[in-house]
Amino acid sequence: LISTSPQMPKIPLYSNKTGALYSSDIKELIEYQVCSPVKWQAILENMAASGVDTFIEVGAGKVLCGLVNKTLPRAKAIHYSEILNQNDIGGK
Repeated sequence: LISTSPQMPKIPLYSNKTGALYSSDIKELIEYQVCSPVKWQAILENMAASGVDTFIEVGAGKVLCGLVNKTLPRAKAIHYSEILNQNDIGGK
């Protein structure tokens, strides 16, 4: 990271360190988040406050879907495999 100059994201991106949207101190936040706990609940709550009501988990498990359901009972949490199965995508 020493020789890099990260640019501000073009889409809303939440910091694992603060739970808030990235601000001008993006490089410092990235350095801290490598060795800091993820503020998942704060991220979810801030995203919901911004109008996000649907979350899609991409990965092997469904842990994050469970965290969404627990933290934001009114939100919709979907694992990507459910989308693939519903749309019959992937090789056809």
